[in-house]
Amino acid sequence: MSPWWPRSGTMKGRLLATAALSTLLAGCSLLHPSPWHSRYERDHPLVGRFWSTAEQRFVDFSRVVAGARRSTYVLVGEAHENRDHHDLQARVFAAVVESGRRPALLMEMLDTRQSDGIEQCLGSGHCDGQTFRRAVAWDRSGWPRWSWYAPIVEVALANHLTIAAANLPRDRLRAIAHDGTVPADLAQRLQTIDVLDEQLERQLEEDIQASHCNHAPAKMVATMALAQKVRDAYMADVLSQYSEEGAVFIAGNGHVRTDRGVPLHLAARQPSASIVAIGALEVRKELVAPRQYAELLHGDRLPFDYVWFSPRAGNKDPCEEFRKQLEKMESQWQDTTDCVPGEDRERLARPRCSSGPAQPHLG
Repeated sequence: MSPWWPRSGTMKGRLLATAALSTLLAGCSLLHPSPWHSRYERDHPLVGRFWSTAEQRFVDFSRVVAGARRSTYVLVGEAHENRDHHDLQARVFAAVVESGRRPALLMEMLDTRQSDGIEQCLGSGHCDGQTFRRAVAWDRSGWPRWSWYAPIVEVALANHLTIAAANLPRDRLRAIAHDGTVPADLAQRLQTIDVLDEQLERQLEEDIQASHCNHAPAKMVATMALAQKVRDAYMADVLSQYSEEGAVFIAGNGHVRTDRGVPLHLAARQPSASIVAIGALEVRKELVAPRQYAELLHGDRLPFDYVWFSPRAGNKDPCEEFRKQLEKMESQWQDTTDCVPGEDRERLARPRCSSGPAQPHLG
């Protein structure tokens, strides 16, 4: 069967993609990059393996690439602080382009405030990686270091592909999370915000609460869940504008989930679209089978079409670290009944402490 896309890529473009792919793969296996960037659990039995959810078995990277090449939309997830995940994203993107396709590159890390900078750079005729970095003010964006994402962007730049911002600005998302309401312009544009059923809504809120170490007020969890749904609906809306040539989408694993993330919203907008979602999960020492990770993510099956298991970038329990910070703060407060730190003072209607360490970041 012929692929759905036209074989319109130029020979030069294919050679550039092939060169990029060769560079990315230099000195490493597709399944077992060496050396790993991530330090922990490198010897875990799942590390470096790909799991096919549809087939319920491990598959080679070539099978993952084949699925990506025949899909209109290719969504590749990440744990933001894991450099190995970014390497995988670059390899998948390069492999898709090497086949002759010309998909757009869309990234959660780029929001609409950066669109002018992106367009100016791409239209300048001399937009390389460092120029792009400056054009979008990456170093002030709060995302991990540019060098981790540069290989992804450089595949697009080398092949003169479209690059577009997929995300809403943080101030708009922050306002939604604070107010618990969706602005009229977004509510009218985004018809899939309420596509999640009651069970998925509950699971989303449970995950948000867990990510905040069970210290988030219930009202805050509900409004943060709304902001998450708005983000996913918005990013799906942006992706849907690239149905002709297709798109590769780079985002955190939560946004790439097929059960409640961007793929769900995208399928609701374009029921006939071919979508593949590739998750990149850090292994846990005590979890040695894919089904255990599915259970961890509230399902009988993993909520991705394919999953790649990698070592861990860090080995600390963030909630244990948070507990230690709380204990340290409590020991420095002379009277904890009269003052509480930071954001909690609004929730408990108490004055802020005049001294002591700052409130730890919960997000």
